[in-house]
Amino acid sequence: MKNGSIDRLDRIFLVVTNHCNAGCKLCHYWKTKPKTSLSLPVIQQKIIPLISKYNVGLTFITGGEPTLLPHLTEILRVLKETGTRITLITNGGRLNAVFDEIKDYVDAYMFSIDASNETLHHEIRGLDNFDEIIAWPGRILDQQPSAQVAFTYLLQEKNVHDLVDFYLLAADLPIDAIFFNVPELKPYCFGRQEDIPAESWENAILDDKEIDLLEKNLKKMVRLDRGRGRLFQREAFFDNCVRYFRSLRKEHDAEEELNDLNEVCQVPFTSIVFDESQRISPCFYLPYSVPFGSGEEDPVDGEYLKSIRKEISNNPELRKKYCSFCLQFQG
Repeated sequence: MKNGSIDRLDRIFLVVTNHCNAGCKLCHYWKTKPKTSLSLPVIQQKIIPLISKYNVGLTFITGGEPTLLPHLTEILRVLKETGTRITLITNGGRLNAVFDEIKDYVDAYMFSIDASNETLHHEIRGLDNFDEIIAWPGRILDQQPSAQVAFTYLLQEKNVHDLVDFYLLAADLPIDAIFFNVPELKPYCFGRQEDIPAESWENAILDDKEIDLLEKNLKKMVRLDRGRGRLFQREAFFDNCVRYFRSLRKEHDAEEELNDLNEVCQVPFTSIVFDESQRISPCFYLPYSVPFGSGEEDPVDGEYLKSIRKEISNNPELRKKYCSFCLQFQG
């Protein structure tokens, strides 16, 4: 791919709604007002032509909680007709109500689950569907043998002690992968327009003993995974997770701690995010977004993504500022 070009678009992250039925401690999508969703005509007029033009292979459906969208089935159907491979990212809280309608259009499922038991799951996510999530991999594969299933787990103060128990539980389920993430507290991420609430910082920052426990449990988890292959990220990623939390604890700039990670990943060069307010950006974690227009005004066809891709390619300081401390797509 030529630096700065828009001749390649491998994946679209489609934020279909900011409605959510959870109350996660480290997220405030569920507090966002006004509530906004993408309509079927918007998908047909703006996204379908984009997928067809660039032969986009992967489309990730996320939110908010996408299964709350009344017309989700219709959206998935028209997307699937393009040939793109669809991954649904869900907390599972309402999947039971729509599964029979959508299963023919979904190729992969990613379940957000941050605990190994019902009590902690409710405390972190505000949902009472833990047993239902644990049952979903088997149910999906019974009806969709070719589907892929993964769990995503957000590391935070409340679940540092829970890591090994969670891994042992998840590794015995018929899932393809376990993904881990760290809290992203930059004020511009996910299209935020407001300050990060103090509660989010309180739930993200670990004290020294908790960081030591995190490091110990991550190493144990990596050892347990040898021969099982459930962990999607490599061991170096988990080492960087420990460094990430140490940096938060020290309350200094990320690049001081991770100055050897100044290479940007490929996501901004191969992807776009299209959100519920009809804005696009090259990544969830970069402070660039603009309204998505129509026809010749579309940023994807114009200079917007070209200029950002060129800037990221050629500007080491920018990579250091925005990308060196981002672990979201690392590993």
